[in-house]
Amino acid sequence: MKKINLRQVMYLILGMAFVLVEYLRATMTGAVWKPAANFVGILTELLILSNMDLKKIRKSVAAVATLVTAIGIVAACILFKSHVGEWSLAQINTGVINVGLLILIWSVLFEEFLITKTRKIKSDPLFGLFFLIAVLSVISRSSAWWPVWFLFVFGAYYLTDIKDSRSLKKGLTRGIIAGFFILQSFAFLFRPFDALRYAGPYPNCNDTALFYVCVYVCILTELGNCYREKVSKQIKLVLYVLAASMWSFMLYTQCRTIWGTAFVITVIYGVAELIKNRKAGVIGALKQGVLFGVVALCMIPLVYIPVRYLPCVHPHPIWYEGEYRLSAVHSFDPIDSPKFTSYEELKSSALGRLIFKKVNPGEEPKGFAPFTGEPKYVTIGQNGADMTNSMLVRKEIFKAYLKEFNLIGHHPDDVKFVYGSGNPVWHAQNLWIQIGYDFGVLAFAAAVILSVLILIRLVKNVLKGDSIYSLFALLVYVIFFLYGTMEIVWKPGQLIFALAFLVMHPCFKNTDEEKERAVS
Repeated sequence: MKKINLRQVMYLILGMAFVLVEYLRATMTGAVWKPAANFVGILTELLILSNMDLKKIRKSVAAVATLVTAIGIVAACILFKSHVGEWSLAQINTGVINVGLLILIWSVLFEEFLITKTRKIKSDPLFGLFFLIAVLSVISRSSAWWPVWFLFVFGAYYLTDIKDSRSLKKGLTRGIIAGFFILQSFAFLFRPFDALRYAGPYPNCNDTALFYVCVYVCILTELGNCYREKVSKQIKLVLYVLAASMWSFMLYTQCRTIWGTAFVITVIYGVAELIKNRKAGVIGALKQGVLFGVVALCMIPLVYIPVRYLPCVHPHPIWYEGEYRLSAVHSFDPIDSPKFTSYEELKSSALGRLIFKKVNPGEEPKGFAPFTGEPKYVTIGQNGADMTNSMLVRKEIFKAYLKEFNLIGHHPDDVKFVYGSGNPVWHAQNLWIQIGYDFGVLAFAAAVILSVLILIRLVKNVLKGDSIYSLFALLVYVIFFLYGTMEIVWKPGQLIFALAFLVMHPCFKNTDEEKERAVS
């Protein structure tokens, strides 16, 4: 009987926990999602501690960390009584726990670097650039502290030697896949398909699409891992069909950014696997690509069946805050209610978005305008720009934010934008522009350079060896950067944001797969 790898089970639970954090981040009110976001730090810190020799933690340091945590929690509970409605008590308490755990971790690291000198500090331009962004975030008008928090949490993570890195990588990807099955099962039972764009377990179809593409990459990674190990054909077939099925889920969300991202990911994955297995040749790779495309097309109507009909088996729909509407499916609606999205409606809407039809017919946005009090409107698109086209809308958002660039960034209440009849623009719809707007033009330049260097390093890691997990790390950043060109991807608590930091650990570039297999 094969011995259970407890460490891998622990990491699988860790992957599922990151999925849960994102789910709470995307679906709950601030009283829940704010402390949930803090668990990105707590989970990572527990990961670090599980790979540390806990005997190295001095009793005096442990006492200080415990005292700081206890005093912080008690003080927060006392002060909270006079700030009800202003503070999130759980957020403060989870923040205090983060501090306590970081005291333990960094006490060991400082001792190893400065006292015993058993470790040497190695310079890394990526760390230097992120350190610069963290400093600029604090001194900017935004006064954002999350980059500093991430610097301490993930800085310690990168300095930690993972005892069984293969178990971490396998557990993380499998945990995310397991999280998908749990959330999608919930969606099958309680989230009827009654809108043109499928939202699944989340209230926002774009959040759903982003989650699906993360799962898609994990499935592709597991599939690639199966071809490197002695795994039965049945498991490979299941993973292959599951990967093809993910295209259906992504198509139903009608998020075009994810469509393009998933296509690029598939091509990169296919090319990388072709380089690994040169015997297949270009023709063989093209045949595999066509076969995968055919299977994916066949799955589109098949996946529609459970998405459309399973919620009718247990007719108790669950709505999130602000989501309820009379046109939604209710428990008393029959299985053939016209409120459900028909396959023809889905197909027509998806094809319309594919050819970039107008997204808001009948609504003529007046334009974007910064405001510090009452909204003011300015007319844009005098040259015939169609502001009902989502691509042109984003173009105008980019221009509006770029015009406000300066050296010191902006406070959250400094400048806001609206369009149409007063619809707010919550963010710049672009990762790098948002960084430049919040933290200043120097942070923008640092972020662009950092992004280029990360991609160069990850591509080199893939080309150097046969590690499926170095390819996984690259594909994570393909998601992060491509989705980041059109949407927001840097909210603490998001799965893709956590993965972007987790996969930068040196263990993800390890090419000595045979040695790691022997360990796991």
